[in-house]
Amino acid sequence: DIPAIARAAHARGCVVMMDNTWGIHHFMPFAHGVDVSIQALTKYVGGHSDVLLGSATVNSEEHWRVLRGAASQLGQYASPDDCWLALRGVRTMNVRLKRQEASGIEVARWLSGRPEVLRVLHPALPEHPQHALWQRDFTGACSLFGVVFQPRHTLDDVCRFIDLIARHKLNRLHLHLTDDQGWRLEIPDWPALTLVGGSTATGGDAGGWFTLSDWAHIVAYASDRFVTIVPEVDMPGHTNAALASVPNLNPDGVAPPLYTGKEVGFSSLRLDLPLTRRFVSDVVATLAAVTPGEYLHIGGDEAHSTDPDAYVEFITFLQMEVERHGKSMVGWEEITAAPLNRHSLVQHWLRPETAAKAPRACRIIMSPARHTYLDMQHAEGDPIGRRWAGAIDLPTIHDWDPATQIPDVDDHRIAGVEAPLWTEKVRTFEQVQTLCFPRLLCLAEVGWTQQAQRSWPSFAPRLAAATERLAADGVPVYRSASLASDG
Repeated sequence: DIPAIARAAHARGCVVMMDNTWGIHHFMPFAHGVDVSIQALTKYVGGHSDVLLGSATVNSEEHWRVLRGAASQLGQYASPDDCWLALRGVRTMNVRLKRQEASGIEVARWLSGRPEVLRVLHPALPEHPQHALWQRDFTGACSLFGVVFQPRHTLDDVCRFIDLIARHKLNRLHLHLTDDQGWRLEIPDWPALTLVGGSTATGGDAGGWFTLSDWAHIVAYASDRFVTIVPEVDMPGHTNAALASVPNLNPDGVAPPLYTGKEVGFSSLRLDLPLTRRFVSDVVATLAAVTPGEYLHIGGDEAHSTDPDAYVEFITFLQMEVERHGKSMVGWEEITAAPLNRHSLVQHWLRPETAAKAPRACRIIMSPARHTYLDMQHAEGDPIGRRWAGAIDLPTIHDWDPATQIPDVDDHRIAGVEAPLWTEKVRTFEQVQTLCFPRLLCLAEVGWTQQAQRSWPSFAPRLAAATERLAADGVPVYRSASLASDG
């Protein structure tokens, strides 16, 4: 039967904004707390097109401006944050319903004339997806995506990527800004970091970096789409670009040559040198000042050249510096060697036994390489992609349970899921997109939908349709045999 809430909304000329937080199976009406099946909802929408305008394509600054203005009228019905809720509802229509397309501007203008838009959120259920977000009071998707920025991926590419992940309700973009091969963010007090360290890239490519003006643009562009930028400056290892830029960060005062290879674990900063603490403090202070998000990622991985005791001291110092600026620290699972505060996040990527050493008060970001590393091949024999974690096809990135990866780490301790893409061997933005799509949509499903409600046979047809929409929008998607056989 058609729920009473939907009939009442139609009688008052309201639009019902679906927020499919829990997957395709349930839509949660606000007033009466009754679940609406997708079949009943589709039947009702089919006969009442004025209640819901199909799916929306929101792809311009004007669309976003009008949508935000329309959503701001919801203040008398809900909190100011429902600007995000309304936009998320439009995204849900786009991702889930797959009905006739309506332009974003059409939806926006239609909403702007109906300030009585109903918020659709089941009051009896927690306001979080399957794996709670990094920010527990934030009701959005819980996927963080990591990209190693190389100069061949431009500012426009990054903004285009933000548009693509925002469309699919991914709400974190983790940018890995420093490594042995290059330093990619301006630090005003240390200009050599970009003038020297930013001049190279993997494979001998020309260098490049973000100015602080570029960074402000990225942060603002993402914020307008409710995506939080999480910057990473990797320490104490993966630091050859810094060591080559600032000679006095080296024990002998001699800068090593710039590096454009692919080996890891050979470089390290040292706290016992006079300049290192000031250098680290200045870098963290700059990141904190230009990044409004709650978290700063300090790396901490593969520091094979750092003495174990010195490593613990370094991570402890980084944690103190990050917290001194009102932020919380994120680090790869190796940081569990140091004493961690409850607000620090640990990112699992390779060894469950290492991540399991995190204090019980700490939450975990799940990025197990076997299921989430997007720089791996889709299938064996593909022309792009690496092989060390195995080929990752669509069922592999969909069919895993984050709550079974680490002993004693259940859903309550999981902060979110992330699919990293490391671009040492990724030459073009076209390749970035092909490696990501449609695999990122599988990760969004892992983050958004309860484990018991997920199944590949149910998801594959929806994923196939979403893949075709991406392709129609000019995204060079990967044509997977999994969709050809299951879709």
